[in-house]
Amino acid sequence: MNEEFEPHFRALSAAAFEKLSVQPELRTVDPQYRCLSPSDLGFHNALRRPDGLLVFVDFEYFGWDDPVKLVCDFILHPGMNISAVDRQQFWNGTQEIFANDPTFVERFELCLPFYALRWCMILLNEFLPERWQRRKAAGTLDELDERKAQQFLKARAWLIKSKAVQEWKPGSVT
Repeated sequence: MNEEFEPHFRALSAAAFEKLSVQPELRTVDPQYRCLSPSDLGFHNALRRPDGLLVFVDFEYFGWDDPVKLVCDFILHPGMNISAVDRQQFWNGTQEIFANDPTFVERFELCLPFYALRWCMILLNEFLPERWQRRKAAGTLDELDERKAQQFLKARAWLIKSKAVQEWKPGSVT
């Protein structure tokens, strides 16, 4: 997979550096536009209360961040599997929330394929020896080869998504 990942990453990086050289305002986020962001935001970390409201429960990596990261993490999280219509609804809502941030949409378009690649790498964590040790301690090594094969296929799918990001990003749904 590295034969595909590395050239794609290099091409994305070159295009990003070129864009950032002519639009330096995209390099940083003014603190007034940052938001409190849980890195693992998604329905997989939410509980529905009896009154129907959702309560998010995983704030392990919670802090001030670029809202683009929050949006990308939600849209791309492999555990989410949200429909194109729901993804579009979420995107429309975030554009309203962050409407005062003058570079929000441009930063999103610049960063989205990189976040897809990041998820590709996260999915490959299953191949790390420390992951094996945790699985061994939990007594689940008998499924390791199958788990690795599944994660490899998912990572490959994220690489493809990163390459085709213009086709499936929010805003392309009518």
